[in-house]
Amino acid sequence: TFPVALSRYDFLQWFEGIVVSGDEKTRKPFADIYEILLDRYGVNPEEAVFIDDSLTNVEGAEIVGINGIHFQGTDQLRETLKEWGI
Repeated sequence: TFPVALSRYDFLQWFEGIVVSGDEKTRKPFADIYEILLDRYGVNPEEAVFIDDSLTNVEGAEIVGINGIHFQGTDQLRETLKEWGI
């Protein structure tokens, strides 16, 4: 379904890198999906932030060293990002 979304939603073109679970044959919350992203794009996990409404997915990111935020609403997200200096 991602190719359909890519053609429908222009904002998806804004991103420099995208990891699609179907292409990678893995998915969140398994560590390898996060590691693929980190390795492919040279991202230091301590400098990354993963935001998701699924606590399980956030915990999966945290296992590989990525800072995680369990999204529970825009106000909560805004406050957490502010606290983190982002």
